[in-house]
Amino acid sequence: MPERRYPWGDAYVVGQCNTMEAGLAGTSPVGMFLEGQSPYKLDDMGGNVMDWCSSRPDAYEYDAKDGREDPSGGPRVYRVLRGGAWPMVNDSARCAYRHRNKAGYRGGAVGMRLVKGHAPA
Repeated sequence: MPERRYPWGDAYVVGQCNTMEAGLAGTSPVGMFLEGQSPYKLDDMGGNVMDWCSSRPDAYEYDAKDGREDPSGGPRVYRVLRGGAWPMVNDSARCAYRHRNKAGYRGGAVGMRLVKGHAPA
């Protein structure tokens, strides 16, 4: 798959994800923005809520062996958030957008992604 600016392509289009421009002023049900699906048929990869990641917000180049994936440190250690959220402008829904907060932070624009897998055939 080629690289893209947003999960669905290179251009932001109102109605493809839940950011400030959608005007919903809160979270939305997963699957509400079908036009914003990624080519992998994943919903809400941009907008709605920012997703917690396990990584510490260290500088790039990414190296999983440099300690940024160390789970220790508890709620006071900064972790990466990705994907933008409903109270944020469209630029935050870009694939490259990266935010950070302390792991203990809880707020209405922060969540996590749960994935239901299928057993291989």
